[in-house]
Amino acid sequence: LVTVLFPVISELQDDSEKLLKLYHRATKTIVSALVFIVLTLICRSKVFLSLWINQSFAEKSAPILIVLVLSFSVISLLCIVWQLAEGFGNPRFNAIISFLWLAVSLPLMIWLIFPLGNLGTAIGRLAGHLITLPFIFIGEKMFLGSIQWRFWSKLCLILGTAALFSSITETAIFYTFEANWVILIIGTFSCAVVYGLSLLFLKFFTQEETNILRGIFLRKSVN
Repeated sequence: LVTVLFPVISELQDDSEKLLKLYHRATKTIVSALVFIVLTLICRSKVFLSLWINQSFAEKSAPILIVLVLSFSVISLLCIVWQLAEGFGNPRFNAIISFLWLAVSLPLMIWLIFPLGNLGTAIGRLAGHLITLPFIFIGEKMFLGSIQWRFWSKLCLILGTAALFSSITETAIFYTFEANWVILIIGTFSCAVVYGLSLLFLKFFTQEETNILRGIFLRKSVN
């Protein structure tokens, strides 16, 4: 998605209005998808792993899955500002992010693997990614001229509300019915519908953004 939504950053360096619009559009798309994915896997990781393997495997592996999902979510967020830096011809910015992540993660992964095993390695990796999160705001200041506080506040408010409605739906379904593959699929689909309708009702995406996203997914489906 980042690759599709960021085809012309280098061409928009002198058009701050269009660049900011493109950045907002990409961020909204990526973050809205991440919130639902993270919410679903955090809430239902044990159910999924129990059905896929067994209960014992789920008890030991669910925490690792959750930490890894959070890690890759942070990476996805950083991909947006990473593309900004590349578009502006500033690879040093991305090199600093990579170096900082490695400097924090590697010692922590080695240190935590002994008391916590694989979970310790995952936690060490996540800690390194979390340290680099402020670079999102640093990148906004460097490449967009200012930190997008108002944009992020609105983003968190709307996505938090949609996530709340989705989690209530999910909790109601899984507390009412015994967990199996059918219920897992139906429950996840129902939550996705509630989440999407909440975003639609709260006018999260503009009509233009909706049309663009529809066109992207239709092209992907045809291909």
